[in-house]
Amino acid sequence: MTTIDICVHCGRQCQIGTGRFVNRIPADADFELLDSDGNVIYQDGEYRDGYSCADCQAEAEELFEEMTNE
Repeated sequence: MTTIDICVHCGRQCQIGTGRFVNRIPADADFELLDSDGNVIYQDGEYRDGYSCADCQAEAEELFEEMTNE
């Protein structure tokens, strides 16, 4: 059985061998997610439980810093 771990925020794979496995963190989400072509990966309100990749975590931290420094 193959397990594919996908970032709940960007949809990129974060399982072993992708370079995103070590720095992933547990996360969940329920907002709409589109791929690079604009196709819906997850509908708004569709709950997913999994991981957040380090890139998405860094983006969230930057947004938080911007919001708290205003």
